[in-house]
Amino acid sequence: MSDPSRGPSSGKASARPRQLTMAAGFVIGGSVFLLLTVFDTLTTLNSVEMRDQITEVLRSPTGEGLGITMSQALTSMRVGLMIAGACAAATAVLGVYVLQPNRAARLALSILAVPILLTAPLTGGFTGALVVVATLMLWSGPARDWFAGRPIR
Repeated sequence: MSDPSRGPSSGKASARPRQLTMAAGFVIGGSVFLLLTVFDTLTTLNSVEMRDQITEVLRSPTGEGLGITMSQALTSMRVGLMIAGACAAATAVLGVYVLQPNRAARLALSILAVPILLTAPLTGGFTGALVVVATLMLWSGPARDWFAGRPIR
């Protein structure tokens, strides 16, 4: 009996769509790069340059409305970066499982894309957005057919 979380259950599975392979590659590569970016940002979080940037933001009209101190801003950034790092590590692993095809991995990737998108401003934005867009590609028509075990349109 086959595992229901796995994709095609018929004996003759169709070939994996090229865009799904590409999307999974972007998820894996982007997640690894995002994880490295998180570690780099965490190491520079207490630097003078970072504190100067945070001070500028907190003194701006937008930052004054936040009503937080430097310490609170640093703590919030640290927590956000830790969340981004944990999600990036998980999405890198899940990206491999999506290639097998594992429906639960695709769903988990979709759920983890939300905190990655929300923490993207802390990590530069581009890498997090890349992981999110690649995750969305896993829900394209041919990918849905492949995960369901149907012939690909």
